[in-house]
Amino acid sequence: IDMIRNQHRVALAGNKNGCLVYSLGSNNNIDYEKSVHREMGCETHTFDPTLDEPFVGDDYSAFHPWGIGRDGIKREFDGMSFETMSIATVTHKLGHEGRRIDLLKMDIEGAEWEVL
Repeated sequence: IDMIRNQHRVALAGNKNGCLVYSLGSNNNIDYEKSVHREMGCETHTFDPTLDEPFVGDDYSAFHPWGIGRDGIKREFDGMSFETMSIATVTHKLGHEGRRIDLLKMDIEGAEWEVL
């Protein structure tokens, strides 16, 4: 909780549009999304193309079944195939161009470097 509170101070510093959080990879573990919602009230988006059941965190985050990485890369994970898109493509698609992503949480099984 203290970590989330400290992130809140960082996220809101100089941000007039409200904080924006992207959470990459969830496996339907929504503890992070719940904490961000409760402690910070940020607009939160969760991305996970590998869920084989409905997302359980709709009260805390908007869900997108998209893989994040480089545009057009075909990936497989846990028997599921998907194509990735870049953060720039995602921000355009969601109308977040010109907004700062205040917090970026990634748990995407080794594909983190591809995002960065």
